Amino acid sequence: MSTTLRPAEIFGPGLVGRSVATPLREDVERRLAAGESVVLDFTGVMGISPSFADELLAKLPVDAWDEGRVQMIHLPRVQADFARMLITSRRMQRPEATARTSLG
Repeated sequence: MSTTLRPAEIFGPGLVGRSVATPLREDVERRLAAGESVVLDFTGVMGISPSFADELLAKLPVDAWDEGRVQMIHLPRVQADFARMLITSRRMQRPEATARTSLG
């Protein structure tokens, strides 16, 4: 089962701050734990603060991104690039990535 969440409908066009992102992240985590896939539809979003993006996107399980259980759509290009950078950064923090990096 897949669920689409539209943050702009809940929080408005400006997504700012960890305190705003935390309940959304917790909702996504509950859905993932229940076996659902989640599509984050950013239609109507005009801007996302770095703290919001970090709290929501970077703290979600990396495996969920890798397996396609979490997806983002309709995110403005600059913010999409930033989001991908956050997720990639989390991937690089995995123990196996650290081992590969330290070995050369």
